[in-house]
Amino acid sequence: MKKLLLTVMSCLVGFIGLFGQNNLKINGYVNDATSGDAIAFASVVIQTADSTIVTGGTTNEDGSFELTSPSGNYILSVVYIGYKDAVQQLNLNSNIDLGIIKIEEDVQALAGSSVSAKRPILEQKLNKLVMNVADAVTTKGSDAKEILRKAPGVAIDKDGNVTLNGKSVAIWIDGRPSYLSGKELEMLLMSTDGSLVDKIEIMAHPSARYDAEGSGGVIDIKMKKTILQGLNGSVNMKYGGMYFDEWEQVAQGSLSLSYRGKKTNTNLTLSPSYRNNNFMIGSELTVEDLMMRQESKTFLNNSSKSAMIRLTHDWYVNDKNIFGAILSTNDYRAKGFVPFEKSYTNIYIVDQLVSKQRSQMDEKSSQDNYSVNVNYTHIFDPNLSKEITLNADYGTYDLDRLSIQLSPYFDMNGKMMDEPEPVHFRSDGTQNINIVSAKADYQQVVFGKGMLEAGLKFATTSTNNLSDREDNHNGVWEKNIPFSSDFDYKESIGAAYATIVAQLTPQWVWQGGLRAENTWAKGNWRSANSQSDTSYLNIFPTIYVGYNPNQNIRYGLSYSYRIHRPSFSQLNPQLDYYDATSSVGGNPYIHPEYNHEFSLSFGFKTWLNLVFVYQQTDNLILQEPIRDDQKGQMILWNNFGKQNILGGVVSITELEIAKWLYFNANVQAFQTRSVANDGSYDQKAFMGQTNGSLSFLMPKSWKLDIGAQASSAISWGYAHPKPWWISYAGIQKTLWDSKGTIALNINDIFRSYKNDVDMIAGGNNYQIIQRPHQQSVTLSFTYRFGNSTNNLKKRNVGTIDESSRVGGDNSIGK
Repeated sequence: MKKLLLTVMSCLVGFIGLFGQNNLKINGYVNDATSGDAIAFASVVIQTADSTIVTGGTTNEDGSFELTSPSGNYILSVVYIGYKDAVQQLNLNSNIDLGIIKIEEDVQALAGSSVSAKRPILEQKLNKLVMNVADAVTTKGSDAKEILRKAPGVAIDKDGNVTLNGKSVAIWIDGRPSYLSGKELEMLLMSTDGSLVDKIEIMAHPSARYDAEGSGGVIDIKMKKTILQGLNGSVNMKYGGMYFDEWEQVAQGSLSLSYRGKKTNTNLTLSPSYRNNNFMIGSELTVEDLMMRQESKTFLNNSSKSAMIRLTHDWYVNDKNIFGAILSTNDYRAKGFVPFEKSYTNIYIVDQLVSKQRSQMDEKSSQDNYSVNVNYTHIFDPNLSKEITLNADYGTYDLDRLSIQLSPYFDMNGKMMDEPEPVHFRSDGTQNINIVSAKADYQQVVFGKGMLEAGLKFATTSTNNLSDREDNHNGVWEKNIPFSSDFDYKESIGAAYATIVAQLTPQWVWQGGLRAENTWAKGNWRSANSQSDTSYLNIFPTIYVGYNPNQNIRYGLSYSYRIHRPSFSQLNPQLDYYDATSSVGGNPYIHPEYNHEFSLSFGFKTWLNLVFVYQQTDNLILQEPIRDDQKGQMILWNNFGKQNILGGVVSITELEIAKWLYFNANVQAFQTRSVANDGSYDQKAFMGQTNGSLSFLMPKSWKLDIGAQASSAISWGYAHPKPWWISYAGIQKTLWDSKGTIALNINDIFRSYKNDVDMIAGGNNYQIIQRPHQQSVTLSFTYRFGNSTNNLKKRNVGTIDESSRVGGDNSIGK
């Protein structure tokens, strides 16, 4: 308990002392005295002779630490659970490098306890909530999508659209944008082995250094990195599935290799996967004026395979110059099939069945992503953290989708009819996106109390979208011009930002920043003979003030202004059909939405955090149900209007119920008001979401996690998602001095997950029933191998922020 308390105090005091006046720098490494392995998360504390803590902190993943303190005579202590304390005198009159501090295992303490140090599952930091998933059992045997779904406030719909507290969010990976959104982002996350994920950083109000894109903020998925010199790596394998109408399975693996020399750092990651996962989607449309009701249901048999490759290389020329490069590719192939007996559409007039259709659908899709980043960092003055980082990026994305659908009519006895003629069409859609980006980021300590960051960026994106539909009439294929589309879009964004973080007093910290973004956009919808040309300048402020009256209590107040530009697929007018008469599509005329957010936070010790939030969104982008006599029932993206949200979040992190039992929970409750632009819709509603988990630490390196998530009904403009809940559990055991890990996980234990949505607009009531098959049991095994000792400096590289808008957001019921 003493060591744990000292760890918490050193973290808090270290942050407060970061920007003290006339501070000197103390750095070094902490290693295991026997193996030489780096010790991560050890507490390093500087105290006076009377035990007053001056400053402190914890070691990084490579065992390194860096503290600042006024000159004087002190005692430096290194504390880590399971090890003997290391104590030494410190006469500080100039910057000092302590080199490697070796600590020895406390054999007697270890003999009486099986508890080891670990990061908490949730950590509340200055401007972000960090979810440390690497230590969670349920990450074993999961992919990155399943892990992200369990993050507080995060929701993922059927087609991969990710929201944070109900708002669109920008997804980054390792400090870089994900390149994708919607369905294509889902493909990338599903092809990423969950064992490669280290933590998830959730930033509802990110600093001005981040792009203003994402009205709900930024989620950065951090991947594991080998922190040791020499050749190191890990291999992971998982297999699982569940029986529904047939056996549905998933097989995934990953290989991660890293080689660190004195001047270089090279990492290679490979992650192939295969899965077949079916789902059901149904709908019921009621048109009051026509007294018509349409029912449809489709069971899709879907399978996919993917391969992700990522290669990074850093060259440390000397202490002040670093070059780097990142190459990545993701290849995804999927196919889906719906037989006649598993898809139907019935139409009723005054409750009398007047039309029956059955559909057969065959669909193939592919996605090829390639990206390259080159970067350079020059360190002017390490004592002032004075450095500049330059990035240049290029990414290209090719998405193809071929769909064939046959929907004949049947009489009331179930016999296929010759008249009217069956609906028989094929659609070939392609989307090509190219992104070029360049960025410069500068930072340095100013006034001895603050960190200044400033930068410039320019990015340009071009997308070409072509969709050809052909209808079969009496055996002859003819192009259907109204249902085909040809749309090009080009967008350029120039940005400049400045932000500063300052420790004003030992209790007060302040962060403020401004970001200016100028956007030039041109659209050419050739098939509709329509062009657009626009430009606009926006200024985005970010402010945070923190007050820590003592080591157990903290307050925070923040404001941010952000933008959510429509994704390229939301702009693409192509229609994608999911049954005989129903489709989803984009809208080239929608405008960006803007979001103001105020939040007040309170934290107590390390386990409780409360946040009160107010949001106002203008030009809210939502899906709207539209009935067209020619094209049938469509769900199109549109600017709905304005939305206000008022509510709060309660987070409980690693609350110790017993020495062997810990509790985590996150509860959110919001009151919303949605008002349409034309005044036709004005509704208030309550929404709530929660997740919680229990972690059991058991003898002989066994660990058990159980948890659940749930959501109330939600009113989101025209869309009204219904309540849902899901539960999961996992058990794992470490083997061979923690080099191996075997885990068994079950997801959606009670097969309870569903994603149903009601959409009401213009006298139409559209009910959507979605049953993705989430239940599965997976067995996974991970083995780690390699060398030890310390690593090199972490860097901030990669810049293609607008790439997070690539992909298909055309899901139902955001």
